[in-house]
Amino acid sequence: MNSQCPNCQGTTWIFNQKDGVRIGHRCPCYINAQKAKLIELADIPVRYQNCYLSNFNTGGSQSLIRVENQIREYLISYPGDRKGLLLQGPPGVGKTHLAVGIIHYLIEDKHIPCLFCDFRELLHTIRATYDHTSQLSEESVIRPILKADLLVLDELGAEKTTQWVRDTLMFILNFRYNKMLPTIITTNYPDRDDLLFSSYKDHWQDQDETLEDRIGARLRSRLHEMCMKICIDAEDYRKRKTQVAFQKGIRGKLNTRQED
Repeated sequence: MNSQCPNCQGTTWIFNQKDGVRIGHRCPCYINAQKAKLIELADIPVRYQNCYLSNFNTGGSQSLIRVENQIREYLISYPGDRKGLLLQGPPGVGKTHLAVGIIHYLIEDKHIPCLFCDFRELLHTIRATYDHTSQLSEESVIRPILKADLLVLDELGAEKTTQWVRDTLMFILNFRYNKMLPTIITTNYPDRDDLLFSSYKDHWQDQDETLEDRIGARLRSRLHEMCMKICIDAEDYRKRKTQVAFQKGIRGKLNTRQED
C-alpha cells in the first residue's frame, strides 16, 4: 500500500465525524489496489487487457446492440440466479472482447474475483502435468478453474473432441454447476436450430459442425441448464474494420484528386 497517500497516510482508512460518532471507511487507494490485484489474478491475455464493454464497437449493428444490452442487463442483476452466459457466434464478432469486458465490469463495479481461461491452453497445461518431469500436478492446474467466483472459458469446442476432452470438460462444468458458480463461455460453434435462421446461416456459412457435434449432447444439455444463451448474429468484426478503413482510404484519395 502506498504510504504516501495524502488521504489516509498509508493506513488505508479514512475517518469522518457524524453526529459525534467517528465513522471509518476504506480509502480509495486501498480499493484501487484491490481492483488492480483482482485484474492481475484474472489472468487476462495481453491482447485483450484493454477490452471493456465501454469500448466495444457495435458499428451500428442492431444485433450487436441487442447483445450488448442483454449483457448489461445480466450484469446489473448479477449474480441473480447464478447462471452464466453462453456467447455463440462466428469468428471475429467480438465474443472474447465482451467476455473480458464482463470481467472488467465485475471487478470494477462489484469487486468479484474472476478468471480468464482459454480452453485449449487449459487442456495443453493439464496434459503437460502427465510428464514425469513436470513440477505441476493436474489438481493444481484445475483447482483455480473449479473455484473461481466467475470463470470465462474461451473458445469452447476449438479442441478436437476426444473422450478425455469430454470427461475433463464435464468434470469442470459439473463442479461449477453444483457449486452454483457462474461461467461465461464463448464458442464459434452454433446450435442446429440457429442455422435454420437465414441471417445466422449467412454468417455461419462456412460452419459444418454444431456445438453438440464438438462436445456431445450430454455436455450441451448441461450448458443449457447452467448458462443463458446469447447468439451473436453479426459479420466478422475484423473484416468490417478492414472494409471501413479501405473505404475511408478510397474516399480520402478521391477527395485529394478532386482538390487537385
